[in-house]
Amino acid sequence: LDAGVKHKGFNLQLEFYYRTLTDINADGALPISSLTDKGYSVQASYMVLPKRLAAYGFHSYFFDEFKRNPWEVGAGINLYPMKSRSWRLNFQAHHVYKSSAGGTLGLYNAGQTGKTITIGTDFLL
Repeated sequence: LDAGVKHKGFNLQLEFYYRTLTDINADGALPISSLTDKGYSVQASYMVLPKRLAAYGFHSYFFDEFKRNPWEVGAGINLYPMKSRSWRLNFQAHHVYKSSAGGTLGLYNAGQTGKTITIGTDFLL
């Protein structure tokens, strides 16, 4: 379930999810036959300077059957030097606890706990 609202430079985005995995194939015996997860994420942002600077914050929480309950919280800013979405500078800091996700180009690794600070840029052609 995904919902969002925008109004006069303010944005709020909410996501709730529920997942059940069954028919799990493995190389050996498993102590379980299915997994059920649920969680949420929320992000709020505001255009502090119209077409120039946006500030945002976010939080997510994941309820899993293993009681690890990963979560993250963070904040950042987006700076648009050309007053358009064609070029964006991003500065972000967040803390993650027992990350349930990860990837080669992601901000963190699966299982990570700790703080991450990133600086990045995007160009749209």
